[in-house]
Amino acid sequence: YRQIGVVLDDGRVAAHTGDFVEPGLYAGHRVGDGYAVLGNGLVGPEVLVAMADAFEGEADTAFEERLMRSLEAGLAAGGEGRRHVSSSIITALRGQRRPRLDLRVDIAPEGTDAIVDLRRILDEYAPFIDYYGSYWLDHPEVTGEQWLAMGSPRS
Repeated sequence: YRQIGVVLDDGRVAAHTGDFVEPGLYAGHRVGDGYAVLGNGLVGPEVLVAMADAFEGEADTAFEERLMRSLEAGLAAGGEGRRHVSSSIITALRGQRRPRLDLRVDIAPEGTDAIVDLRRILDEYAPFIDYYGSYWLDHPEVTGEQWLAMGSPRS
């Protein structure tokens, strides 16, 4: 019934799409080298194709940005055919004590799309991904702005 995708840092990928699909809509997944794209309630399989193509075409781009561009490609391909109310990007690295990135739009304001809102949030947050992902845990006395001024040290 449910849909789930897992990508491990060693490149292993798994995905499952349950058999429940709303009438007239599409549910499915695609897996590739180090990624999985999933969707249910989509306008068609072309949404997943667009997402996979966007992700594969951005190999030299930061991982979180690749994820965002993949979501945007799915939106441009028709997405769910309606306003997306929620969207998120959550990433983690093995051995880190907290997610590397955990950004969510749980309920987009009326008249907006959650994927568009997620882009805005990611753009503002991106300079601080490494700060909050690892540095801050060992240096809580250093603000994000101070960390940037120090040249964004890793330790």
